[in-house]
Amino acid sequence: MQIKKQLFFILKSLAHSMRLKLLMLRESNRLTVGKLADPCKVRNNVASKYLRLMMRCGFFSFGKKGKKTFYQISEPPIFFMLECIKSRFV
Repeated sequence: MQIKKQLFFILKSLAHSMRLKLLMLRESNRLTVGKLADPCKVRNNVASKYLRLMMRCGFFSFGKKGKKTFYQISEPPIFFMLECIKSRFV
């Protein structure tokens, strides 16, 4: 039962266009919240909320350099899933 709940939570977190866009932006490099929010046309606090949700799913990790926080994909297999989504729908 726990696995089903976890899977539901993960799939639900991907079922939003902005969260998918954040993941797709993150394919190539580490970015700050501001650099992720701008292309998505959302405020920093909204992007930050989405990033926290996806961090709980294990998709993102973060690192700090000085006062800046950089987000990066922490699960490389997510790239395969993103490619499947892109090839089908984008």
